[in-house]
Parts: sequence; C-alpha cells; structure tokens
Amino acid sequence: PHHAASISNAEKLLLRVDDFDLVYRSIKGHMVPVVGNTWSYEEELTYMGFGDESLPAKTNIAQHSSSSTSGTTASHRPLIHESTAISTLDQSIRDLILQTVESDLKVNLPVLSTGAYGFGKQIARMAQLAHIAEVVDAANVREVDVLVDQIKNTKNDTSGQSSSKPTPSASSTTSQVPMDSTSSAAGSGTARRGYALLEKYLTMWLMGDGNEKYLAYDAQLGGILSKEGMTDINADFGNARYNDHHFHYGYVLYAAAILGRANPKFISQYGPFVDALFYDVAHNKASGGNLKADIFFPLARHKSWFDGHSFASGLFPFADGKSQESSSEAVNCYYGAYLWSKVRWGAGDRKMVD
Repeated sequence: PHHAASISNAEKLLLRVDDFDLVYRSIKGHMVPVVGNTWSYEEELTYMGFGDESLPAKTNIAQHSSSSTSGTTASHRPLIHESTAISTLDQSIRDLILQTVESDLKVNLPVLSTGAYGFGKQIARMAQLAHIAEVVDAANVREVDVLVDQIKNTKNDTSGQSSSKPTPSASSTTSQVPMDSTSSAAGSGTARRGYALLEKYLTMWLMGDGNEKYLAYDAQLGGILSKEGMTDINADFGNARYNDHHFHYGYVLYAAAILGRANPKFISQYGPFVDALFYDVAHNKASGGNLKADIFFPLARHKSWFDGHSFASGLFPFADGKSQESSSEAVNCYYGAYLWSKVRWGAGDRKMVD
C-alpha cells in the first residue's frame, strides 16, 4: 500500500477497492491490487543541501504526504536558507552565537576510543559548530562589505557633511556592524578553529592514532567494522556484527562532507577512507561511481527498497524480525551520504550524486 502513492501510471494500473472482491491486510495497511506483472515508481526528490547555498528564487521543494501521487506538482516558493536567516539577526545575537560556539568548542571534544557511534556523534557535533560559525562569520563580512560600499559611494560637500544618503544594497540588513578591530565581522576565527579541530580529530580517527587503528575491513561479509567489537560482539552497539552501521557512519559522513566542502585538500587526501564508510551503508550498483565497490561491499546494506526504509539490526536475531529502531538517524545517514557525494563527485558525476 505504501507504493501506491508513487507508482507510475497509477490511474491505469491500480484498482479501486470496490473493483476488487478481496481485501488483504499487511503491517503497512490494506494491500492495493495492481494490474500487470511489472511496474515502476516515481519519487520526487526533496531539496537537500548544506543549508547556506545560493539558490534560485523558485527552488522546487517537494511537499510529500501520504495522499500525494506522482501526478501532483510541488509548490514553488522562495527558499529561506541559513545565510538569509542569519542576516536578519541583530548583531548582538550573532555575537552571542559565536561566543556560544567558541565555548562549545572547548568542551566535549571527540574521544577516539569511544567507538564508531560515540565518536560519530561527537565529530558531527563539531562539524555543526564549525558550520554555524562559518555562516555567521560570512553574514558579518557581507554586512561590513555593504557599509564599505556605502562609504565609497557617499559624496561629501565642502563642509564635510554628507550631501546624499547612502543607498543600502539589496543584501543590506537593518542592523549595522561597527567597523573596528574588535568587531566579530572583522574575522572572529571561531570557524577556523572549529574546522581545525574537526580536521584534527576526523583524520586521526580515519587513519588511526599512531599504532592504534579504530576500523577494520571484514573480507567475509564486506564491511567496515569498529575494532571495539572485534573481541566483544556487544561492544559499540554491535557494530562488529553489522548493527546500526548507517547510524554510526552517517554522522561521520556528515562531518566529512562539512570539512571537505570547506577544505578540498581533505577530499584529495582522505577521500578513499571516507568512501569506504559511504559504500558500507549507501552503495548502489545502479548509480555508477567506483566499480571496485561492487567487489568489496554489498548493495544497500541496511536499506530495503521494497519497504521504503532501513533496518538497523545486523546479524543479531530478533523475535519480531529486523527493527528500524531510529528513523531519524537513518535519515541522517542518507543525508550525510548525499552531502558527501556532492563534495566528492558532484562536479563530475551527477548520476552518482542523485
């Protein structure tokens, strides 16, 4: 029944309930009869990005609901992204945000030995802090640029008084930044510190800290395992038995995408290491990309394309079957995978990104 909303040519293939004399119930609702032995589905992709990209005024944002069909048309409306939202804030609020990020960067630093799940959440937190600081810094710089342009375009009369009022540019906001050396707009450095910490801990975890390695490849089942669970199957939430991989590695993929976007050198140096985590949870043979991944990783380890969602359980038996457990962390995984694919392959392989 959950396929009915997305099936192509639904008006020709789907039978109405009153046209069919049998009713079958499933865990997802009443089964919907379909005419034919093959059919296809169409899913309108929602907009996803880092949140601060420059976008056309009428970016298409799909509005999904249980009653939507492939024939519906998503509404078009201006997308309010992070940069626009930040630019509307008073300067004192922006300064407070940067101060808060600065203090947060000094506590709860990632611990490499906490396992894939613990480290993943910690490094994703650090990536988010760096990203927030960068967006706020960028808004401050843009406002200073506006004020500088106003000064350059203002003509003074012989008395030293301005003969005309400066005309704010389109990107100007109501708040103004004092242009002195103490202003956060002059460059707070918070974002730079955030990215430096992010790179330090993420690269140490991917490569290992000295002789200590935190990940291993399983040649039998084709996957990246946390070494925490190599001697204890229950350690690291069962990661070594393929439990919750998309939860664990989704956080790392998000952090890697944030860092890779800000520092392309990270991609060239550590891209293959991140790719291994990407293929572990999001490999799709139909998407193209790295053909070697077909040899080392299975297709969509956690995702059930028929059910339309992921299953978290690995090799652990459950009386009620496999569990979804955390839909929010599953979505976070594929969001992180998408962002990583954008910075990794977005310039040359649109099919891989999609």
